Amino acid sequence: DAAPAHVADEARPAATAPEAHAPAVAVPTPPPAPPSAPAPAPAPAVASAPEAPVKKDEIDVAATRAAVLGHVAAIQQCYERAKMDDMTLAGAVTVRITIAPDGAVTGAEVVRSTIRSAAVERCVTGEIARWRLPRPRGGHAASFLYPFVFE
Repeated sequence: DAAPAHVADEARPAATAPEAHAPAVAVPTPPPAPPSAPAPAPAPAVASAPEAPVKKDEIDVAATRAAVLGHVAAIQQCYERAKMDDMTLAGAVTVRITIAPDGAVTGAEVVRSTIRSAAVERCVTGEIARWRLPRPRGGHAASFLYPFVFE
């Protein structure tokens, strides 16, 4: 199980490829075309994979990943709306998501962002705040980091 290691004392969920119908981890865009040829506009995409839960046994990583992927369309719309104003918009937003014992999201806080768009960050956290995710094990709240990559 591998995820970026930047939060101490957190377990690492699997970095396995998502199901075929789910968005894959973002692939870097190819280098720009030579100046003589116009570069095609890249198709916007959002990729996501859960990052380190606070405690390994609190979050069902596979079920949580599946639940989040079910909400990716709304997150993608946050990016699409902002991209209409800035065609160069790209980057990642990592959100700390806190889940109540009943699975309701009680917190969504941007902990890292390279998107350079407060509107996208607000929209993403607003969408996440309405989610219901799999209940944490042990009957108590839990939180984890989840990155969304926009390109």
